[in-house]
Amino acid sequence: YFSEFARQNLDAYGVNYKNLYTGNGKPVTVTSVVITKNERTFISYVDMPEIDDNIKEQIFELHKDASIIKISPTLADVYEKVKLYNPNVQLVLDMGWSEDLSLETLDKTLKLADYFMPNSKEAMKITGTDSPEAAAEVLSRYFKNSIVKLGPEGCLLYKDGVRYYIPELPGINSVDATGAGDAFLTGFLYG
Repeated sequence: YFSEFARQNLDAYGVNYKNLYTGNGKPVTVTSVVITKNERTFISYVDMPEIDDNIKEQIFELHKDASIIKISPTLADVYEKVKLYNPNVQLVLDMGWSEDLSLETLDKTLKLADYFMPNSKEAMKITGTDSPEAAAEVLSRYFKNSIVKLGPEGCLLYKDGVRYYIPELPGINSVDATGAGDAFLTGFLYG
């Protein structure tokens, strides 16, 4: 149902897309959101298809002439090839939570990305720090402009050794931040 809804809207808006999956598995992620008084978490299931060299070549062909791409660590070698082919492409890293987040596990992708926009919890986990400000400072070693999303408090930009707080939009009553990071990323990519 949701896939059909997405397909119809992509078609209605004239979006050119290509589904690279041709197998018989279930390449759709099913996610449940669990919200408690103080926290929320996501429980996801995906029958992840194997990404072989043929799929990687198709991904490269689809992305090689792009001006901006949202990347993931699992395909760092593909995006490295894209960047060599198209040095002007902007690579934006955004990812979800994982217990093994660290500078070491993400080193190759962090060095490859032009922008990385973790939320404060992810940024602190990756950098081993205890505040978004300290995390942004560590991440500034990798990025000209280090960005950390602060949920309903806006975001933090660390540029040339100076911290800038970009506040939340006025007049907005934040109820639940579920999906806010994706909306932030979408606005950033569009802008």
